[in-house]
Amino acid sequence: MDSWVGGWTGWMDDWCMDGWLDGWKDGWEDGWEDGWVDGWMAGWMVNQLF
Repeated sequence: MDSWVGGWTGWMDDWCMDGWLDGWKDGWEDGWEDGWVDGWMAGWMVNQLF
């Protein structure tokens, strides 16, 4: 029973915490980078127009 619970909680930790946190962090970093680059490009384009 203990080994089953340990394996299950270990799997849940690996899948939920590691995978979820990594995915969230990657997504946040990607979103931040994309948003920053998009904002910078938009500002640059506006500066070229005016």
